[in-house]
Amino acid sequence: MKTKFNIIDTIILIVIILIIAVGCFVYFNMTNDDAVVESNTTKVEFVVEVKDISQDVANSFNVGDTVTFGETTSGSGYISMVEVVPFTKWVDNVEDGEVVISEVPNRYTANVTINSDVSKTNIAYTSGSEVIAVGKKMPFNAKGAAFEEGYIINLNEVE
Repeated sequence: MKTKFNIIDTIILIVIILIIAVGCFVYFNMTNDDAVVESNTTKVEFVVEVKDISQDVANSFNVGDTVTFGETTSGSGYISMVEVVPFTKWVDNVEDGEVVISEVPNRYTANVTINSDVSKTNIAYTSGSEVIAVGKKMPFNAKGAAFEEGYIINLNEVE
């Protein structure tokens, strides 16, 4: 038994080829405004807050020391300023039935300002593979100290 190739078969084949061609064109030429980013480099300074540390540890940060930061330690920069303040926490005042902020004896908070050259896009600052953003947990390694529980509390571009 021989089958013939007729005009309806040809039309169906052309329609299938056109559908595939249009699908490929749409897939490969999609432009999403959020996906289109412009990238350049800039300098930023950000403050990492390290809480509940001893005075010796708080004083171990030195201006000018190089640091690596982030989960993969691929970010890099240097310490430009260190501010050491008494560590405070919320405690229950049993006598008054209130919650108050109280200083903890012999414990400190270090606010370590780090300067870094970063890649800037319209959606993020990155150093290495690390995204830098306020509120982000930012472990970092400095000469003589490493901290897992630091958080970024401030971020500014530097001129």
